Amino acid sequence: GTENRYGPFRVRNPNARAAVLAGLRQATRRLSVRQFDLKTHRSAAAIERSRLAKIERLSDRFRALRQRRLEAAGTTLRGRAAGTTSARLAQAVEGPSIAGAHIEVKDAGLYTLNIGDLAEVLNERWWWTWWQARRGNLSLTSGGDRVAYRLADRGRSLQFVGEPVDSVDAAHNVYKLRVGQGERMASNNATPPNTGSEPLSFRSMAVLEEKLFVRPGLESDPKADAWHWLCVKAPLPTHNFPPCDASEHTLVIPTPDALDSGTGTVRVHVRGASDLVQGDDHQAVLLVDGNPIAEQSWDGFAPAVLEGEVDQAALALGQLEVTIAGEGPAESTSYFFVDRVEVDFDRAYLAVDDALTFSTAPGDARVRLGGFSDRNIELLDVGDPTRPRRLVGFDVAAGASGYEITFAPAPNGGRYLAVGPDGVQSVAGLSTDFASNLRASDNEGEYLVLGPLAFQEAAEELAGYRALAY
Repeated sequence: GTENRYGPFRVRNPNARAAVLAGLRQATRRLSVRQFDLKTHRSAAAIERSRLAKIERLSDRFRALRQRRLEAAGTTLRGRAAGTTSARLAQAVEGPSIAGAHIEVKDAGLYTLNIGDLAEVLNERWWWTWWQARRGNLSLTSGGDRVAYRLADRGRSLQFVGEPVDSVDAAHNVYKLRVGQGERMASNNATPPNTGSEPLSFRSMAVLEEKLFVRPGLESDPKADAWHWLCVKAPLPTHNFPPCDASEHTLVIPTPDALDSGTGTVRVHVRGASDLVQGDDHQAVLLVDGNPIAEQSWDGFAPAVLEGEVDQAALALGQLEVTIAGEGPAESTSYFFVDRVEVDFDRAYLAVDDALTFSTAPGDARVRLGGFSDRNIELLDVGDPTRPRRLVGFDVAAGASGYEITFAPAPNGGRYLAVGPDGVQSVAGLSTDFASNLRASDNEGEYLVLGPLAFQEAAEELAGYRALAY
């Protein structure tokens, strides 16, 4: 039949007709007879239709009010921009409609976003935003790639795995959220077997890297990373190079929960900054706790790696002191950059700040990790951070170092993220993304300049000067 319509309805399939009639006969023997009043039904249906129409009228009023407010805001902005060279750009960028939301994250981890806060940014009602997320009708992307998410906290928040941005021009990675077909986070069963190999540690890498100054002339590829961190000179160079004011740099690298047995590996990535003599220009030594573990010589502007092994007993205190020093005779003219320091070591399966990112090796049947503050622990397969899989069915128990979980990893190994309640992160920023019409045919220009608003006055002055001069 049809909703709000009553029969009689004819059963067209003769084979099904007998079964339906038999079912009706059986049902009537168990149900009491109730009188049906068509007049009462029509009255109730009319009341329901009136209620829905009222809701729709209120919705229309809300949309109209929102449109008027947005248009008023756009008019104010255009009024401020009138008479300036950026007036047309302001009109093009600040459209009246909301395209979605910008979500900012800083570090890698599991993020949660309150549905109420998201609804406020989208200028929508809470239940509408929740319903779109529940249907998978919110599209979350990062750099154009779709990112999977899930509803958590009984539907009150949105959860996704965030990744930092690899750029000196931005402190946060910006995720875009739009209304449209999205991707819900899938789930896998990770119930552990009763027996099997259970490793005590995994191989972890600690990385120290900063990007403080740039030397683009050293790279032939325009897309290559031309940023560097530290500069080291030979003990007594005969040439002056301002960025290089020290013949050695000492760094302290955190090595949390490192085992006190085994061997670790230290790697320092360097890049030559001078080419002033025939043969090898540079000579460097790598020291750990004052003891040399590696030396390297190389020529010109080429990259090089200083690599040496270290006893893990030196890492067991939770940090490692590494020194990179320049070597050479008094007449040496060597200058080189330090780009990145890496330390590989065996680490115990213990959470830090209620979270742990770890890997498993092929053949591991069971993995046990602890150090969590609560038994409510989220476990995710983050082999692909944009499409993580939530693992369920693992064992949770109280242990000597807090709560522990035991699960079955992928047979070929993988990368995982385990997070307790205190390890779930909040987004660094949430803002409205207004729609633009930059692609409209009436927007014309030879180029588009993007920059901070504080630069606008100076940029207009420069543009005026160039217009007169050229």
